Amino acid sequence: MITMASARASAGRGRGRGRGRGRGRGRGISGGRSGGRGGRAELATAIVPFVAGILAVRTERNDELESIMKNVVATSSSNQYQTGCIKFLMWIYNSDRYRCLLTPSVLHPMEFAKEECEGGRITKTQLTAVHHGFLRVGLASMLRSDRTTSPIILANLNFVVFSEYLLSLRRVNKKRKRKKKKRRRVVGVPAVPNLRIEGAAHDGVGDGGDAGDGGDAGAASDSSESVYEADQRYLSKSSYGSARSALVHLYRSCGATIPDDFQEDMANFMRGIKRKVATQKEASGIRAEEGKAVMSFQVYRKLLELMYESDNDEAIFGHLFLTLEWNLMARSDNVVHSHTNHLEWRDDCLLYYIMRSKGDQEGVNSKEPWHIYANPEEPAVCPVLSLACYLLAYPQVTDGNKLFMSTDPYQRFSKILRSILEDNEAVFTALGVDIDTIGSHSARKGAATYCSTDSTVSPPHGIHLLASWLEYGACEGKIYSLRESRRPVCR
Repeated sequence: MITMASARASAGRGRGRGRGRGRGRGRGISGGRSGGRGGRAELATAIVPFVAGILAVRTERNDELESIMKNVVATSSSNQYQTGCIKFLMWIYNSDRYRCLLTPSVLHPMEFAKEECEGGRITKTQLTAVHHGFLRVGLASMLRSDRTTSPIILANLNFVVFSEYLLSLRRVNKKRKRKKKKRRRVVGVPAVPNLRIEGAAHDGVGDGGDAGDGGDAGAASDSSESVYEADQRYLSKSSYGSARSALVHLYRSCGATIPDDFQEDMANFMRGIKRKVATQKEASGIRAEEGKAVMSFQVYRKLLELMYESDNDEAIFGHLFLTLEWNLMARSDNVVHSHTNHLEWRDDCLLYYIMRSKGDQEGVNSKEPWHIYANPEEPAVCPVLSLACYLLAYPQVTDGNKLFMSTDPYQRFSKILRSILEDNEAVFTALGVDIDTIGSHSARKGAATYCSTDSTVSPPHGIHLLASWLEYGACEGKIYSLRESRRPVCR
């Protein structure tokens, strides 16, 4: 094998021979030149394999390495970003003006699917699903080392295009009609016509029209439907922030960087849209709070009491899920991934270890436990008793398994919570609660608010650590101590 040392030595010999032979005679000069050329040729012959070996070093990344490089955000956040990118790319595709921004690898299959729909071979619903599938595959196949793998031509994307997309987003109100029952006609009593109000909508029921004559007498039927109405109001501030985060994730996934002028214009746009949203809320009387409402301790206690007294086995699951959310002041994602190996009993409390959280993606604080205490005064809200009942109902989880072994524990809990709220709507209405504003995240907000508004107020820094907020300012808008009265609650 020829090495660089041998190549340099042979080159030196070639140069030496050339200089020696060229002294004194013309014949030596030509011989020197010939020897020099021979040395350089030998040097080139020795270097070629060496350079080829350097160029043969693998530069592409395998699938495992690429997946690690992409794992810079949580899976749930990545899914949200992907959904936001799909919305943006679909808006570009539906725009005749900006459709050229899509790369041919994505645009051509989408156009072919559109032709299939126009030919009647697939439905519009199937077309939408196919388009989303193409975009999802295009986003998933991006490489951080190659910006050309992006499904959109980023070099032609600017702030004007993206701002036009943001301004096209508007609210869609979903009005859920309550179940209605037809009036029962009493035999011998004539139907009383409804009084018409001038200018008001009229459905024709009870005035002798067709609506009152087609049904069976004495029959009652239920009907419910959802109505979507377009609205010209702006979205919430967090919605525009999510759209911007999705765009940043798109650039980051293919190793590109947003231009400085683009970032500056986006920052100015976000400041201006926040003022617009605030002015809109002030003028139209929209609910000031964004997201789910805070769950007060009274609502929390009533939910647990209803689950505690229920004969449904699903209530045992929902009871433990809700008590863990409240006592840990945790996000639902942390409760979903609970594992029996992360539970430990020490002295008079239950220790719960959170391996990873939104504010600690690398699990730096995974060795620091959360303490959960029993409540013998109110068995319905006792988390230790709730865990004991759950383990008796589901003993298979004690074999080193996840605490919640369902396929989708979050959806399961959401259905249980929604069922309890709808079946007892009058009870919660009496507590001053709109059941449509209560969700899983309401427990986390409520626990933080309860700790800051009790008779013995916890230090704000302690609440910040318990809630695992990344920054101290992150709790702004999530603890409602200024709007809640400080009243003692005996436990």
